[in-house]
Parts: sequence; structure tokens; C-alpha cells
Amino acid sequence: MSSTGGLFDKVKNFIQGNPDKAQQGLDKLGDVVNQRTGGKYADQIDKAGDKVGERLGLPADETVPAPGEPTPAPMPGPPPPSPAPAPVPGPPPAPAPSPVQPPAPAP
Repeated sequence: MSSTGGLFDKVKNFIQGNPDKAQQGLDKLGDVVNQRTGGKYADQIDKAGDKVGERLGLPADETVPAPGEPTPAPMPGPPPPSPAPAPVPGPPPAPAPSPVQPPAPAP
């Protein structure tokens, strides 16, 4: 086995045993390339980093904080919908008018 093959095996074993550190290294590499290109290719660099992470078997879309940084709290989801309030009853209907009696005929 050549020394190159042994190196790749060591890298593969490191990545499998330390996915968080591998992701940090990949993110750092993307940051350096992004800085050197002045942010001109930020989207392409992010996509390439995601593809490399997939090929290496790293968990998708995980951001790993650098050592010593606090882990961010998970983003809260939308609040559950509250039930609609009960409709307020309106005023009672007005009574029907009494029929008007025609005046009695004069005698």
C-alpha cells in the first residue's frame, strides 16, 4: 500500500470519528476562500462546501460552533394557533309589530 493510500485512510477514519471537527475545518476552509475572493463567490463556495461535506458523510446543514463558543439555542417555532374566541351574541330580535286595526266605520 502506498503512503498516499494510508493517508487517505487516516483522513477517512478521522472524519468518521470526529464529524464536528471535520465540519469545522471545512467551514474554516470555506471562510478563507471566501475572504480571499472578497465574497464574490460566496454562494458557490457554500454549495461546494455542502457537496464536499455530503461526500465525506458529514451531517447536512449542521453548524458546529468553534471550540469555546456557546452553542446557540434552537430557534423557536411559530406559536401554536390559539382557538378563535366564541362569537358574541347580538341583541335579541325586535318583536314583530302588532297588526294595525283599521278604524271602525262611522255610524
